[in-house]
Amino acid sequence: MARCRHPTAILKSLGTPHITAERTIIEGVVHEAANHSVEQLAQEENEMLVGLPGLRTRHEGTGPGGPRLRD
Repeated sequence: MARCRHPTAILKSLGTPHITAERTIIEGVVHEAANHSVEQLAQEENEMLVGLPGLRTRHEGTGPGGPRLRD
């Protein structure tokens, strides 16, 4: 019967990947941008920014008890 190694030993043998926060951010941005042009990304950003005041108004009065949406 073959001996099984403890899972922790297996993980330690794999080593630690060197991933920096900067690399993680870059990979996330590349993933989100995917096949969009700079113009498309800028338009989407603008639409989100224009919508923020309305979202803030809808969630006015948000506190520790959670959001209270206005009708």
